[in-house]
Amino acid sequence: MDKKGRLAVLVAVIALIVSIGGIAFAALTTTLTITGGAEFTPANWDVKFTGTVNRTETGDATGTIPTLTSTSVGTYSVVLTKPGDRVVYTFNVTNDGSIDARLAAFTKPNPVCTGTGTDAIADANMVCNNLIYTLAYSETGNPLVMQNNTLATGQTRTLVLTIEYPMSMTTVPANEVIIQFPQVTLLYEQQ
Repeated sequence: MDKKGRLAVLVAVIALIVSIGGIAFAALTTTLTITGGAEFTPANWDVKFTGTVNRTETGDATGTIPTLTSTSVGTYSVVLTKPGDRVVYTFNVTNDGSIDARLAAFTKPNPVCTGTGTDAIADANMVCNNLIYTLAYSETGNPLVMQNNTLATGQTRTLVLTIEYPMSMTTVPANEVIIQFPQVTLLYEQQ
């Protein structure tokens, strides 16, 4: 073969190699894509008091039934006359929302007692120092309500408010004692 023939063959071989390399390169490429969308559907926050307020009286104790709305248990009035007298109120707190809740803040200030007779201070101290005033859950063991308690979506818990002059007291005040219960607050937030 002459020089021109070899040159032609060489050019043909180079062209073949370049075209095969191009084909090989094209066969090794991949295109990746990502597509999609999103939607924000607002969650539902709905923590509230539900049902009715029930009252149980023990001994000679009497108590009015407070009103109940979704955000408050209205004013109640209790009369205790002797050791062992007790009034218990039960009502529900429910999470009808779609977000689990946590009791972020809970305040239950101590009652304030004011005596009315000649031994007013001693009578007030006797009552307030011995008065049982609790807010607990009705679950086994009546665990006290406290900060960080949880309320899952769809959960209802029964609260038990107890006001009692304990049976262990062997004396009663000489005169009437006015007991004021400052407002109890339960602040729930997203868990």
